[in-house]
Amino acid sequence: MEVLEAAQRWRRQDMEQRMLDNARVLWDRFVEHSRVDMEEHAEYLRGMATLAALVAGFVMMSFFQFSFDPTQVPRSVLLGFVISNALTVAFSTCCMAMCALMLASTFKTYTSLLSEDQEAAFILQCRQFALRYKPGDRPPAPRRTFRKHWETRCQDEWRRALYMFVAGIGTFLANMSLAVFIKFWPDLLPAILMTVPLGLGFGYFYARVGRWTHHLVGTEHGGSAAKDLEPLLESLGLPFDWHLPPRAAPSASFTSLRQPAWDTVNPEPPPPSNRSHPEVQWREEDMQQRQLGNARVLWRRFIERERNDVEQRAEQLRSFSFLSSIIAGFAVSSLLQLVFDTRSVPFVRQVAFSVTVSLTAALMTCSMTMCSLIHMSILKAGHTLTTEADEAQFMAHCHDFATRYQPGDRPPQPRRTFRMHWDARCKAEWRRAFYIFSLGLAMFQANVIAAAWIKYIPYSTEATVASAIVGAGLLYLLLAHGRWVQHLFGHGTPAKQLLKESAVAVNGLPFAWHLAPLPGKSGRLMHLASSA
Repeated sequence: MEVLEAAQRWRRQDMEQRMLDNARVLWDRFVEHSRVDMEEHAEYLRGMATLAALVAGFVMMSFFQFSFDPTQVPRSVLLGFVISNALTVAFSTCCMAMCALMLASTFKTYTSLLSEDQEAAFILQCRQFALRYKPGDRPPAPRRTFRKHWETRCQDEWRRALYMFVAGIGTFLANMSLAVFIKFWPDLLPAILMTVPLGLGFGYFYARVGRWTHHLVGTEHGGSAAKDLEPLLESLGLPFDWHLPPRAAPSASFTSLRQPAWDTVNPEPPPPSNRSHPEVQWREEDMQQRQLGNARVLWRRFIERERNDVEQRAEQLRSFSFLSSIIAGFAVSSLLQLVFDTRSVPFVRQVAFSVTVSLTAALMTCSMTMCSLIHMSILKAGHTLTTEADEAQFMAHCHDFATRYQPGDRPPQPRRTFRMHWDARCKAEWRRAFYIFSLGLAMFQANVIAAAWIKYIPYSTEATVASAIVGAGLLYLLLAHGRWVQHLFGHGTPAKQLLKESAVAVNGLPFAWHLAPLPGKSGRLMHLASSA
């Protein structure tokens, strides 16, 4: 009898520790989601503020360093140049300031959400939930979240800042077109030839930007995972059912109760069953907890892989967007700071210079904006793929897989992944942005050659040497471009082929640690396929 009482006491202590461990898992998940949300929106705001500052700097430089005689320019062209210049500075400065303020607000809110008081209150809330658990109840969720802060305080401001940035890009291109007319006045042909590429870039930008702004400022949804959960929900009689997502907001009935002593209140035991001995029941509960732990390992591995994919693509897009903005600024500088007499420069050289500088500015502006929009899109997708609903659906598939397991079956994999989002929405746009960047880089070097023939017009030898050096660089660029395109857009070894080539030893466990998930299939689909 004393041995049985001691075993029951130890069992209650084990259950207390399990409740604490499960509560810590929920808190860690909340911390991870808050961190991902904060980093995503911080990247939004940081990137947008940087680009807005660059655009404002380019326009201010054109205002201060662009030398011309106002009396020789038509009044309408001069008025359009002044208005477009002022609008660009106003839009870009307001966008930059709003993004900087929201960025500071996100950091402050994120710090306050992860304080020790918040963690202690949530752990208490989870224990009260476990002590008063009834089958079908869902685990609690923290009341204050970063997503609520963003939706209530920052969402509308972010939408306005994004629209200001888009409008600023349009006025920036219009300002460049009007600067060309002032630069080449009264020779209209070079100005028209330069305005046409800028106009095409303007039209392409606004034709493509609509789908990205709708995606970035639209309401976030948890996906279709929650709709597929109802047929899979089956309570195991445990407080922290591993396939049940937290409820949307904590109930007041749990938070208003006082905290009971950890060593005086014991959780209610599960309802009696037909098991012959309590140790059999305890063993089955231990196996359920083991399956939950294995499923959490698979989910953490999936999250880590998604994070690596998002960070890799984000760094790639961030680099190309920054380089595009810098080269666009250099092209604008060459237009504004290269002083020459249009009457002493051959007409062909003027046309070559105007076409190359306009193409460089238009292509790099489009590449910069496309990369920035794709960057923000993947940051948004990076956390929408790891919501509680997606985790709950994956846990339900893992539970179904463990229940129906047959030797040789592989663990499931989440249905919605970042790579699917990239292939469906971003891959084609990224390819276009890369080719636009490559073409803009070639046009920039061609613009340097054209500027050399204008700058050194009396000295053909110097112009030839400069053109030869830059031309050699352009040739090397084309050769390197051909080598790297295959690497950037080629296909690696398919995962299924790697799985077939790997030796698999079956040991009869559902979550064998050396078995990789089967790409593209869930546990339920695998079982149905095997039974068919």
